[in-house]
Amino acid sequence: MKKIHVSSVTAEQGSGSAWIKVDEIIYNPRLKAKIRIQVKNANGAINKASKTVKNGDDLYTLSGEMECYRHGYVISTIDGTPGDEFIGFTNSLNLRKGQEQGGVQPDIWKVQIRRTIQKHLKKEIEVQGWGIKVLSLFFVDRVANYRQYDDLGQPKPGPFAVEFESILTELLKEEPYRSLYSGFTPDTYGKLHGGYFASDKKGIVKDSNGNTQADDSAYELIMQDKEKLLSMEVPLRFIFSHSALREGWDNPNVFQICTLREMGSERDRRQTLGRGLRLPVDQSGRRIRDEVLNRLTVIANEDFESFASGLQTEYENECGIVFGKIEPRAFSRIEFVHQGESKLLGKDGSAQVRGELIHYGFLDYDGKILPKFDPKKEGFKLGLSKPFEGIEEEVIKVLCDHLPNKIVQKDQEPRKATLKLHKNRELDERFKGLWDRINTRTTYSVQYSSPELIKQCVKKIKAMPKIQPTKILVSEAKVDVVQKGAVTELRNTQSIDVAYQGPLYDPVAFLQNEVELTRRTLKEILLQSDRLIDYVINPQAYLNEVLRIIRKELHELMLDGIQYRKIEGAESVWQMSLFENEELLDYFNSLSVEKSIYDAIPFDSDVEHKFAAALDKNDAIKLFVKLPRWFKIETPVGEYNPDWAIVKADEMTGKEKILYLVRETKGTKDFEKLRTTEAWKIHCGRQHFKSIDVDFDVTISAAEV
Repeated sequence: MKKIHVSSVTAEQGSGSAWIKVDEIIYNPRLKAKIRIQVKNANGAINKASKTVKNGDDLYTLSGEMECYRHGYVISTIDGTPGDEFIGFTNSLNLRKGQEQGGVQPDIWKVQIRRTIQKHLKKEIEVQGWGIKVLSLFFVDRVANYRQYDDLGQPKPGPFAVEFESILTELLKEEPYRSLYSGFTPDTYGKLHGGYFASDKKGIVKDSNGNTQADDSAYELIMQDKEKLLSMEVPLRFIFSHSALREGWDNPNVFQICTLREMGSERDRRQTLGRGLRLPVDQSGRRIRDEVLNRLTVIANEDFESFASGLQTEYENECGIVFGKIEPRAFSRIEFVHQGESKLLGKDGSAQVRGELIHYGFLDYDGKILPKFDPKKEGFKLGLSKPFEGIEEEVIKVLCDHLPNKIVQKDQEPRKATLKLHKNRELDERFKGLWDRINTRTTYSVQYSSPELIKQCVKKIKAMPKIQPTKILVSEAKVDVVQKGAVTELRNTQSIDVAYQGPLYDPVAFLQNEVELTRRTLKEILLQSDRLIDYVINPQAYLNEVLRIIRKELHELMLDGIQYRKIEGAESVWQMSLFENEELLDYFNSLSVEKSIYDAIPFDSDVEHKFAAALDKNDAIKLFVKLPRWFKIETPVGEYNPDWAIVKADEMTGKEKILYLVRETKGTKDFEKLRTTEAWKIHCGRQHFKSIDVDFDVTISAAEV
């Protein structure tokens, strides 16, 4: 999934109209109301907060003395008449249940719209040449804010649409966005944005709660257009909606989500983000896996801390996820080398690693990550026992992924807005020499024996754990209601196996759709492994495990027999001119350097930061380059982007002999032995550079260079 970045747009001081929304009337034991209002925090930021109120409560006090609630916002009436519930204030304002006053202040939503368009245009620049359609999604508080109707029933733009086109027109006059939508003019910018809303029988769009038949029609409409939206031929890039985009609709190419409404109901943040979390696809439908590119930015009208806290709470309550806690099986999918054979840690191995982490003080006995786990600390090591030394980097990655702050990050402007070429550095003879050595493009071919593949797959499938049937857990508990509340005591838990009774589809057809093997080969694997009885017990679990084994064995055989050769013709090399385009790209982390072709080096981790800093200070290093994201080597398991290209003086000879090196930074020299997808890519990179006679290796630190 994409990483989540939050760009918060909040008011620093209470100006504008008072915003109030009545959520519900509470009848027991006495009449109260649950409302939402704006609240000023101790640091002066304005957020939305839920409050339970009674007669006599003063919103001025409850809001942290915001000026907009100073006069007349004392609750005088709470009426619980069914179907006619409302609350009244001393200034004669009455609000019914579900009704609201005020709303998102214009100065806030205008900034949100501007920031969303800016983020969108920057992303368009970032993905140029990738064949990726960029989409942005706006959630509005009221349909009328985007689309209205005149006296004759003809549609006309609402304030959001008017402001959107005004800002878009303004920004497209600036560099570097001027050429993005060259086929459009301000008169046709309307084709770039559109709304998906519920409508009545006359086709008039309207507000709704997401559960009506009209919502179904809006939902079906966007589902029908889902694939069209990914096409470059379709101009629509900015989507506005109210509540129709409920669970079940998403689009992988949504990179920006702007919330022009309040985030209050349960699952609101989680479902909103779900619309754009999947990894994007290009025009051929190929999934793009690039950690720097794959960011979902949420432009929210609440501060980052509130959004992050609310989102984390929703995931914990709705999905049963506990952030910062490591379960016994957390490391079970990590591969490690044992007695010369690559295998998964599994349940027992994962529990053993977890036990060591508890013993060394990185986790408490419940699995919660403790402050001692600090991977940014200089020379940090877990110190795992010998069998697990080679997977320490993978274990650290799992731990980092479980940290509470990993689910969502604060969106921030890059430390350096752009990378700029050092003057005449691209003409530097050392860089020319380096580029001439490494710019050759290659293609690969693979050779493997089908009988050997069948033999290895049959061996592993026969040895795979028994496929378990679907289980239903039945628990009985005693609940006592005492003075301090309800006390639950678990009495009995029973697990019941459920026999699969659904249709049995062709397992060979399923596997053939996932891997490029013949039906004959797949049929032989399934028959010779003699485990088809497991397919009847739990079809999907069986196919998932068999597919994992076949893919792994196929990749290993392919990689053992992979051969790279130089491409001939016009596309035989990467052009040096591509480096000039890199100036336009934004980076979140960069380090100012002298010995590169740019004034700064982008980095994705502390390891890369330390590596670049050490190279820049070393007299033997004459030039080094963080290879751009477009420098990709094709492999059977996806594209591989090496880390570094280095020009170094050979100090061993005592002469000015130059060495041209390519290096990959990893936490362990044994990384390739793990046989993970990333390790396979590095193995292919090694073969690629071998075919063009360039020194390639995996390194832990700059000292090794």
